[in-house]
Amino acid sequence: MEAVAITKNSRGSAQKARLVIDMIRGRSVNDALAILSHTNKRAAAPIKRTLDSAIANAVQNADRANILVDVDDLTVRVVKQIPAEQSICVAYARPRWDVHIASVGISAISRLR
Repeated sequence: MEAVAITKNSRGSAQKARLVIDMIRGRSVNDALAILSHTNKRAAAPIKRTLDSAIANAVQNADRANILVDVDDLTVRVVKQIPAEQSICVAYARPRWDVHIASVGISAISRLR
């Protein structure tokens, strides 16, 4: 079971956001939330909101499928993190980035490796 949450067009440098994403990639959800709560980076707030959304999506998908899921058993997998496309007609296009976060259940971890 996998639940995905997407954040698009967040302001800031993709390189700086990648620093925060690399800190939480492959960690458990509780560890990732603790890291994001104590990280003093601007990109941490939208990434934390995206992770919260992925957790909520995982719980809702499990309820629909009548599967018991424990939030403590979920891990974070960043599907992709890319710079957003820039507009040509703007004189100074501020940097933006996208992030796709997937919360993966314990049973699916063995298939991903």
